[in-house]
Amino acid sequence: MKKRAVLLIFLSFILPQIVLAVGISPPEYNANMIYGQSQEFQFYAINTMNYPMNIQVSAGSEFLNPYMTIDNDLLRVDPNEWKPFKVKIHYPTNPLKPGIHEVKISVTEKREESGTITARASVTGRIYIREEYPGLHAEAKIKTENKNLDETVPIEIILHNYGTDVISKATGYADIIFDGEKVKTLELSSVENITTHQSKTMYAQFNTIGSKPGKYTINATISYDEKTTTVQGEFKLGTLHVGIIDFTKQVYQNKINPFEIIIESKWNEKISNIFADVNVIENNSIATSFRTISKGLEKWEQNTIVGHLNTEGLSLGMHDVEIYLNYEGFQTIEKGKINITKEILPETEEPKQSKFPVYLIALVIVLTMIIIFLILIKRKKSGGEKEIFGTY
Repeated sequence: MKKRAVLLIFLSFILPQIVLAVGISPPEYNANMIYGQSQEFQFYAINTMNYPMNIQVSAGSEFLNPYMTIDNDLLRVDPNEWKPFKVKIHYPTNPLKPGIHEVKISVTEKREESGTITARASVTGRIYIREEYPGLHAEAKIKTENKNLDETVPIEIILHNYGTDVISKATGYADIIFDGEKVKTLELSSVENITTHQSKTMYAQFNTIGSKPGKYTINATISYDEKTTTVQGEFKLGTLHVGIIDFTKQVYQNKINPFEIIIESKWNEKISNIFADVNVIENNSIATSFRTISKGLEKWEQNTIVGHLNTEGLSLGMHDVEIYLNYEGFQTIEKGKINITKEILPETEEPKQSKFPVYLIALVIVLTMIIIFLILIKRKKSGGEKEIFGTY
């Protein structure tokens, strides 16, 4: 256990250095497979330490290993130096497997083995090679934006042709869903003549006048020649409003209690300086009031603001509470109830008294000492007599 603890402490000191010791740039490339041709990808191995190091470069892929070469797989890199190296892929002449091939490019600090524990830093970059599907094959991505109420939401459907055949024409529509119900169907603009590895964009716009704030889902269906593909996305509609999600419902009597209010922004921009004034009502009048700390919210963010409620002098039981949340000249009002209860402290156990009186315990100790004393005297006398008899 001690050895393990020492090792953990040791690793806690070296791990931050390991993470920062080497780097790779850029972190990734995206490319399309070109049968029978070659493609080069330049990376940089980075030494972030203050000493020179040897960096080993390696590459691996499930299907492309036989087709890859590295121009220099062992680099001597000085402190804070970026040293280039190239990975070359000689694409096969025949198809391998449709889809995306991931190539992992690793740079690893290479240290001399000395019989002791050595820490080797390593990071990985990636190359994503897409191989087309035979015939017709399209994939769609959706692009949209969060907007405020009464603004127009742009919707873009980017259609990629990942098949070997040209897509002659694509049409489609987008259903706008809110709270599980379809509120609008939008027709997408059509696109034509999409060649292999080419992308074209289909457009629509959603007018939000009369809509409710919240999260909306887009379900888009695209028909291209004899096939269909679908894609889903979402956007949010906001208004300059901060909602009160929840607040403290129980506090203790005759104590300063923390009072938490969970708030959420419904606005598509940052809101600063949000605070609440809280009133506790007793006998139809304000018994005590307090103000929380102020806090800002990023767009759509949920967070907690805290104040302190002094319940000294307030009666036990349910009380009405009024929360006035203030922000940007606006106010959200929430009314509810809190319960003031007695705080039950854990009982402390008193030291248990011995079943025997103290004087009896003392008497037993004294008697025990007397018995021991008599035994020692007896042993001493016995030893003396033997010694006397031995002189005759």
